[in-house]
Amino acid sequence: MMTIDHATVRLTFGDDLFLRRHRGVGTPIVNQFVWRLDDVVPTTALVRLRDELARGALSRRADRPRVPGARGRWSRAPHAPPIDVEPTVLQECDVVDWLRANHTAPLHPGRGDSWRLASARLADGGSLLSLIVDHAVADGGAMVDAVERAASGRAPLTLPDRDGTWGTLRADLEDATRQVRAVVRWGAASALRRRGDTTSSAGTASAPTPVGPSAPEGWVVPTVVAECRTADVEAAAARHGGTLNTWFVALSASLVVSAGITDEDEPVLVALPVTARGDDDPRANATRIARVAVDPGDLRRHDLAPLRAGCREAYAKLGGRDTKDDADADTGSLLTLVQMLPDAVVRRLPVPTGPRVLASNLGTMSPAFSAPTGTPARSIAALAGHRVVDDAEIRALGGGMTAWACTCGDRTTVTVAALDPARVPDDATLRELVRSGLAAWHVEARLW
Repeated sequence: MMTIDHATVRLTFGDDLFLRRHRGVGTPIVNQFVWRLDDVVPTTALVRLRDELARGALSRRADRPRVPGARGRWSRAPHAPPIDVEPTVLQECDVVDWLRANHTAPLHPGRGDSWRLASARLADGGSLLSLIVDHAVADGGAMVDAVERAASGRAPLTLPDRDGTWGTLRADLEDATRQVRAVVRWGAASALRRRGDTTSSAGTASAPTPVGPSAPEGWVVPTVVAECRTADVEAAAARHGGTLNTWFVALSASLVVSAGITDEDEPVLVALPVTARGDDDPRANATRIARVAVDPGDLRRHDLAPLRAGCREAYAKLGGRDTKDDADADTGSLLTLVQMLPDAVVRRLPVPTGPRVLASNLGTMSPAFSAPTGTPARSIAALAGHRVVDDAEIRALGGGMTAWACTCGDRTTVTVAALDPARVPDDATLRELVRSGLAAWHVEARLW
């Protein structure tokens, strides 16, 4: 067991942003992995997995700082969550609804309710295993690390117990001082640059807040899981000058064009999450975002070579960014300032315009991750999203799609969720879009 001290488990900007969603600054976001197995998982195996996960970094609680200006701290959640076992046998048509039902289980990291395991039997004799984790507590990389440790017997990353001693108060004072100094230095440097730049305007306009379509009452986010043969996907990608990853990015971009979310001649901006997680990394969120513009002409020609080059450039630019660069330093200091602001102020900040597509490829999962209960999964699906989406949230997001790819042995899954009630109102519409999108690449899939 590897215990981490309080100094290393401060909430990062990303942690703080996701946690604020539980306090009304947006709506909470939950990450989910789903294992599809050919047999039923024994209860003893479920309990063993739950208990192992409870020893690790997923079991954390967000503690408010005792000093204004200091960042919050993570401490160990003292209890293991219950296991949700579906009492009825699911038909194939019920699978996505069951995933959604688990996705909306009540979580709140401020109370230490951070994750949940669930299982269900399938009519074909198989079963489903679901793990949901609040995004404030873990990104995809943190979830993978926690499950691999639990399944393989590796030492878990264990958070420290909650501490209300003078030492913690002193640490909060020191952290608040560092935060204030960073913001003051940034403000002074920014003022000097503005004074020396005679070409700059007096002020900078705020990013526009996107306005998307309204969501009807009771609307749920359409979601589809497409289970493909990995060999078919790799062959399709190779025929068109790409890799599985660039094929996935192209497929995701083509779906927003087909749905009419973007104009057919407008480049599609795609966000590409990239992990920055190191070994024994205790951070809840350690993801950076690369961006690539996809040419709709290349999509129509099914030409992956330009996109492959564009992705390489985007990843290289992200990985090679100098943290001492003025723009990067400005961004970091600005995020420090935002993290110090109260919820009432952050709630009024404009929502920046973002990419229309998020395409997150988690790659090939390890044998340990693929068999968390001891039996290898047939396939694994990954997804993330808003636990509850109201009209205001949808309008702020401005529409778009999110997609995840995950490879487990000879199966690759692509999960797609649509956030545009006007153009993609339900699962049936999204299923047709995904089915047509895959057929254009001559890839067959089993849709969940």
